[in-house]
Amino acid sequence: MAMRTEQQWFDAMRAKGHMPCVESTGYLDIFVCDEGFHNGPGCETCHWSICYHCYDLKDIPECKNPVLELQASDQCGGVDALK
Repeated sequence: MAMRTEQQWFDAMRAKGHMPCVESTGYLDIFVCDEGFHNGPGCETCHWSICYHCYDLKDIPECKNPVLELQASDQCGGVDALK
């Protein structure tokens, strides 16, 4: 499995309705899932998270609590946080 970039994870999560958590610096928070050797991004609204070393973008489920695009701009740095 190829290692994906933070931007790819951000975009794939948004495509499934998630609002990715980002750090105060504007970068994707890759330690929302943080247990042992596992770490990865998570969703601000449904609290889903995954190890991005063990799983791939295709494993991202649909968000159980999606936010509207207008709401997203005010949370977690917004949809353009990594661009």
